[in-house]
Amino acid sequence: MVANKPGSRGREIYVLAGLQLSSWGTSFYTFGLTLIPIENELGISRSAAALAFPVALLFEGICSVVVGKWIARRLGAHVMACGSLLCGAGLLVLSQAGSLLHFHIAWALIGSSFACTLYTPLFSLLAVERPTTYRREVTLISLIAGFSSTLFVPLSGWLMAEVGWRHCVLLYAALNAFCCAPGHWFALTAFRQKAISTDGALASDPAWTSSQPAPSQPGQRKLGIYVCLAVFTSAIGAISAAVAAYLVPVLMTRGVASELALAAPAAIGALQTLARLPMLMRSADAKVHQLNLILIALFPVALLLLQTAGTNRMLLLAFVVVYGIAHGGWTVVRATSVPQYLGTQATAVSNGTIAFWATVGRIALPAFIAFSWVPAEGSESGGWILLAVAMVGCMSYALAQRIYFRGLRARGQVD
Repeated sequence: MVANKPGSRGREIYVLAGLQLSSWGTSFYTFGLTLIPIENELGISRSAAALAFPVALLFEGICSVVVGKWIARRLGAHVMACGSLLCGAGLLVLSQAGSLLHFHIAWALIGSSFACTLYTPLFSLLAVERPTTYRREVTLISLIAGFSSTLFVPLSGWLMAEVGWRHCVLLYAALNAFCCAPGHWFALTAFRQKAISTDGALASDPAWTSSQPAPSQPGQRKLGIYVCLAVFTSAIGAISAAVAAYLVPVLMTRGVASELALAAPAAIGALQTLARLPMLMRSADAKVHQLNLILIALFPVALLLLQTAGTNRMLLLAFVVVYGIAHGGWTVVRATSVPQYLGTQATAVSNGTIAFWATVGRIALPAFIAFSWVPAEGSESGGWILLAVAMVGCMSYALAQRIYFRGLRARGQVD
C-alpha cells in the first residue's frame, strides 16, 4: 500500500496534528490566561503587561523570513524541532519572571518559536513537500489542532488553580522540550521520506491533481495578488492575534463570570470544525474559492456581534459561533491561498515574507488595544478598529481572487 494515499494518510500527519494542538495550547493561548495573574503578582499595569504580546509577534515576524528560506531548503524537521526547544526555553524563563523586563524577554523567546512551530511553517513545509495533496492535509491537521483551545484553555485554568501559574507554565516548558521537539524531528523526518517516494504516484491521480492551483500568474497580476494576500493575511492575522490574547480579559472586564469567559475560547476551538469539515470534504472542488470567501466574510459579522453584545449572553453566544466558523476557515484559507494563487514553487519563501509584512498589523492592533485599555471599561475603541480591519481583510481577499481569475480568463483557462 502506498503511504499517505487518499483514504489512508500516513500516521505522521496525525502526529503532526497532535503536536500542533500541543504547541498552540502551551504557547499562544497561554498569554491571555496568565495575563491577569501575572499583573496581580508583579504589580504591573494592563497596558505594560499587554505589550508583551506585540513583542512576541514582532520576534515571530523577524524570524519568519529566515524560517521560510530554511523550509524551502528542506530543513523543516530542524526548524520545528529547534522551535519547540526554543519555546520550552521561553516558557522556562516565563515561569521565573520577577519583573516586567523579565516578562517581555520571555515572550520575545516564545514569539520567536511561533515562527518555527505553529501553522505557517508546517503548512509551508506541506506545500513544498507534497504539492499534490497539501490542501487536504492542511485541512485535516487544522481540523484536529483546532481543538487546542477547547482542550488547553480549561486545562490551563484548572492547573493554575491547583498549582499556580508558574508551575503550570513550567509543565508546558517540559512538554515542549521533551515531547514536542523530538516528536517534530521524528515525524517530519519520516514524513519527508514517504513524501519523496509517494508524491510522484499521487501526482498521476486525476482525483488529486484536480485540486491543484493553476500555474503562477505572471508580471503585474502576480504582484497584485501578492500585495492583496499580504494585506489580507496582515488584517485577519491581526484580528486572530488580538482576539486570542484579549478575549478572556475583555469579557471579564465586562463583568462576565470567569467560567463563561474561559468557555468562550474553548467553544471557539470546537466550533472551528463547522468550517473545516466541509472544507475537507470539498478540498478538490472547484467551488472551494467561493466557500473560502464566504467564511472570510463572516469575520466582520462576528466582530460586530461582539462589539454590540455587551453582557447579553445570546449575542455573545452568536459571536462565539460565527467567529468560531470564520476562524476555522481562516486557518485553511491562509495556508492554501499562496500556493493556490501564486503557485506552489515559491510557497515557503512567499509565506515567510508575507508573515514578515503581516507582523506590522499583528503588532499594531494588539498594541493599540493595550494602549487604549481603560481598567474599568476595557477597549471600546479597539472593538470598532477590529471591525474596520476585518472589512479591509475581507475586501483584500476578494480582490486577490478577482485578479487571479481575471488572469485565467485572459489566458483562456476558465470560462
